[in-house]
Amino acid sequence: MNGKPAQEGTPIRRGDTISTGQNSDAIYVLGNNAFFQKADSRVDFGKSSAATFLRVLAGGLLSVFGRGNRQLATSAATIGIRGTGCYIQAEERRSYFCLCYGAVVLQPENGQTVRYKTTHHERPLWIENGATSPASVVNHTDAEIIMLEEFAGRSSPFPPGGSTY
Repeated sequence: MNGKPAQEGTPIRRGDTISTGQNSDAIYVLGNNAFFQKADSRVDFGKSSAATFLRVLAGGLLSVFGRGNRQLATSAATIGIRGTGCYIQAEERRSYFCLCYGAVVLQPENGQTVRYKTTHHERPLWIENGATSPASVVNHTDAEIIMLEEFAGRSSPFPPGGSTY
C-alpha cells in the first residue's frame, strides 16, 4: 500500500493506492463496501472519501457496494453506481466493465452517457475511444461476488454456488 507491504488489518485511508503483484491479490472491506483486487492491479482511493470514490489505474477490481452513490473511474470512463456489484478491468487504452447487478451511469471519456440496470451480468462492455461495445463476462464469478457480499455483512442477490465464467 502506497509502495509499502500491507498486513492484515492495515487501514485504507483517503488518498491511498493499493497495488498487487504478479502472484497476489487482496480482499478488503471499507464500511459497507467490499473489494477483491486481482493480481497486477493498482487502485487509487480518492482524497475526498475512501469509501465513495476510487480509480482503477491498472488490472482488475471486483466490488460490491452498499446503499449510496459511488463514483468510480478508469482512464476510459467515469462510472456512477448505486447499491451495485461490478467488475472493472483497466488496460492501457481501454477498460472492461461488467455491472453484475444494480444501476449505473457510465460516461465514456469523450463519449455519450449510458444508463442501465442489470440483475445478473446482462451487459458487460468494453469501453474504448469514447464508445462502448458488447463483451462477454471475464475474470470474475458469482462465487466471488457472494463471498464479497458476505464480507460486507449482506446476502448476495445470486443463489449459492453461483455461475462461473
